Amino acid sequence: MANNCTNWLTFSGAKRSINKAIKEIMADEEFQNLYVDNTNDETSLLYTTRWAPNVETLQEICKKHSINGLVFYEELGCDVYGKTYINGEDGSIVDVCLPEHRIPRWF
Repeated sequence: MANNCTNWLTFSGAKRSINKAIKEIMADEEFQNLYVDNTNDETSLLYTTRWAPNVETLQEICKKHSINGLVFYEELGCDVYGKTYINGEDGSIVDVCLPEHRIPRWF
């Protein structure tokens, strides 16, 4: 059985593009236990993946829809914690994986 990685994702950009991205995500089996909060100016998603955050998939979605993404993630079984910023214009990412002793100051 796979370890679950919990992901908190926030999109920013054009609302129409974000809604298209959400529809694409909802059809993708890679995103498990999906919860969408679309009530404020940004759109946030909470979901789980197997073992690690699905940064490559998010990178493709952000670039395709020209939206930005910020995902915080934690996988408690292997002590993986961090955040990734995805630039929707060029698909570039900035990933920060944190050592365990820094977690309480992070969130």
